[in-house]
Amino acid sequence: MTSMLRRAFAAGALTALAMAGSALPSQAAETSAPSCDDTVALSTAVTAAQATAKTAKAAFLASNRPLAQQVASARKDARAEARQSQKALKSLAKQARKADTGKERRTVAAKTRTERRELAHAHAVLTSKKAALAQVRADRAAAKAAWSTAKSALHQLTELQDSCDDDSTDATEGTDDNGTDVTEGTDDHGTEVTDGTDDNGDDDGTEVTDGADDTED
Repeated sequence: MTSMLRRAFAAGALTALAMAGSALPSQAAETSAPSCDDTVALSTAVTAAQATAKTAKAAFLASNRPLAQQVASARKDARAEARQSQKALKSLAKQARKADTGKERRTVAAKTRTERRELAHAHAVLTSKKAALAQVRADRAAAKAAWSTAKSALHQLTELQDSCDDDSTDATEGTDDNGTDVTEGTDDHGTEVTDGTDDNGDDDGTEVTDGADDTED
């Protein structure tokens, strides 16, 4: 079994990558990408990205504690990992004895090989200072990558949200209460008013001069 610390970092990185991918205008993400058309989904994505970035930052800070504390933490995780792997191997041995088909036996054999590798890694961390330091460096690198990815994803989503807000503001400017464009030189009904027309803005556009129009009696 993988250590709890590495699982946490990996989960944070994968979550952040998923968030980043959904915010990018790539072909693969077009169907699920948050957009201005769905403000609820976009707001939810931003909130989730903020939580992911907060968790990733906390993990990064924890991974940069003094080296002695980090080694002790890595060995504690290794002990837990070793116990879990030993239990898993016992369970897999029982499954192997009960396997009826070749496919089942191959699946169990693959899982057994994975658990044995994890158990060997845990033993190495527990017995070798070099292996323990290597694990600390790997954990720090994973935490740094997860935080960087989470920050990038959050930045892209907040930029998208800001652009949606700007577009919404621009769309409302220059319209009256009924959504009609208001331009200079128009009356309340949107009819253009020119000098020399009567007060009613008649459709015939009859020019009014000195109290009388051009129509002859």
